Amino acid sequence: DNPSTELKISKWKWKEHTTLLAVGLVLFPLFGFAFSKFGNSFPYLDAFTTVFSFIATYLTAKKILESWLMWIALDLIFIAQYHLKMAEATAILYLFYVIISVMGYLRWQKIMTDYKTPVN
Repeated sequence: DNPSTELKISKWKWKEHTTLLAVGLVLFPLFGFAFSKFGNSFPYLDAFTTVFSFIATYLTAKKILESWLMWIALDLIFIAQYHLKMAEATAILYLFYVIISVMGYLRWQKIMTDYKTPVN
């Protein structure tokens, strides 16, 4: 564990996010179409949350602060999605994920402030 190679928490500017958002917006309808062929009850909603969960995971792995904001938004969508599927226990689970994501965002923001992590 070399401290000089440790990945630090950083923020992206809006234009850095647009590429990933564009990729997500292109891929989710394709996934939705594929999901519809397997009898999925909400294929495009499932595709949206699936594709953007992969993107949020990538951002979290890269330690990009805004990943937590994406998780908050996705978790709120998951709550509605599972409510529509009448999977109330799972919807409640995602409520806890919202809380965890808010805590993650605040923690990473504090770490950035404490260590004065430069913005890329």
